Amino acid sequence: MEAVTGLMPDYLSFVAALVPTGLALLTFSTAANAVTQLSTEPEMRGRVMGLYLLVFLGGTPLGAPLIGWLAEQFGPRMGLVAGGLVSAAAAVAVGVMLARSRGEKARRYLRPRTYLPARAETS
Repeated sequence: MEAVTGLMPDYLSFVAALVPTGLALLTFSTAANAVTQLSTEPEMRGRVMGLYLLVFLGGTPLGAPLIGWLAEQFGPRMGLVAGGLVSAAAAVAVGVMLARSRGEKARRYLRPRTYLPARAETS
């Protein structure tokens, strides 16, 4: 969504594209935070959340100057497009790594599962 937002041709379409982009960001942030907290043992939760926030927010001092330089050299649109493409590439890389760690092919692992309804037993 971020890359698509950066490619919008005029101001009104850019503003309209910001709404789903913001919703996606909020959904991701909330879901990632909830999954991290709920999948951690209570006695380790503080340590894990400290590490999570270090990774989640700690990349800003490294990435912000780079994106700022990119936007200065190639325009603000390229900053959004680059950020979106880097995020998409990271998501694909993590998906492939998860598939390999479970011994499955990435294509099969990333495909949505279809659940068939249970058949009623007849006597």
